[in-house]
Amino acid sequence: MDGIYETLKNFLLNEVNERIAAESGLSPFDEKHIIFGLVDVTKYSGAKVLVSVLPEHQEMGIGNADQTVMSNDVLITIICGADTFDKVQKKVVLYAKEVEAAILEETQWPGTIESVRFESADFTFDAGNISGQLSAVEIKLTVDTVLDTDPLDEMFD
Repeated sequence: MDGIYETLKNFLLNEVNERIAAESGLSPFDEKHIIFGLVDVTKYSGAKVLVSVLPEHQEMGIGNADQTVMSNDVLITIICGADTFDKVQKKVVLYAKEVEAAILEETQWPGTIESVRFESADFTFDAGNISGQLSAVEIKLTVDTVLDTDPLDEMFD
């Protein structure tokens, strides 16, 4: 799961940030605000955008004779704050749009990642403890990774 997190983090910092640069009003994702696991927003007060990459479910998928596929459900949560309620609502929708478009365009994933599929996006426009404080989107992905299982490879290693 560490490899998936690193790949998705790099994807957000490179491919998605490139798309965000063309979108007015959006700040690029900052590496120090992309977190593995659940986010305690109180530790990041003043941050305009936080991202959480959270593993949710893992199961064996279908591969071929020499490969096994591991299917990983991953939740990317983007939280917008430190702005007016109208602006954080708009920003969370725009961030989701850019992430979704970048995922649909990406055809080559590094390492053992075979594919990343966009599954859904769920919006929570009033996500903070105080009304109008935060808005968030949860983007559900399925990340398929390949595990090499060819017994001949092991014999000759």
